[in-house]
Amino acid sequence: GLPRHLMFADDNRQALMATEEQVLVIDTQDWSIRRKLPRPGFANDDVGFLPGSRQYYETAHSMDMKGHSTKTNLLEIRDLKSGESVKKVPGPDESSAIPIAVSPDGKMLAYRSDTFRYVPGRPDEGELISLVKVDDPGKVTRLKSSKVAYTGAFSPDGRWLLTTGTDGGATLWDVEQKKERFRW
Repeated sequence: GLPRHLMFADDNRQALMATEEQVLVIDTQDWSIRRKLPRPGFANDDVGFLPGSRQYYETAHSMDMKGHSTKTNLLEIRDLKSGESVKKVPGPDESSAIPIAVSPDGKMLAYRSDTFRYVPGRPDEGELISLVKVDDPGKVTRLKSSKVAYTGAFSPDGRWLLTTGTDGGATLWDVEQKKERFRW
């Protein structure tokens, strides 16, 4: 299949290339394929290395092509040599969820959900951004936003989350304080 996602390791010595069927581990010294890791039943949204480049993650949304909720793992951490699953973060039972960012240390996942709708002046409408600690996926922190978060990125230290909205704007979140700090 065609490449869907690409990622370099921090040391630039290897890269990941994800297709629908597999993840290719590429040696960037001679650009040879080191390993082909199967992806049984896990179509991803993103793929990336975790610190130390011994593990990688895949994210997937819990929604089928028709927009219906499905029960799936939002984040799966895998061993780079074997491709075996090391840890899974399940999606919520009550709604669809779409991952938007994984922290650089691999300890936190941000995803958007249609569980809650929030609009200023109308607290029952809008968007909910959820933050989940990988080691404690049952504990979810919710950020209320009047924008729909399309994609996001954590700062290198994991303190900030920057999200972009479908309206073309961006929002900076203080993860520790659970507050919106700036909007452009």
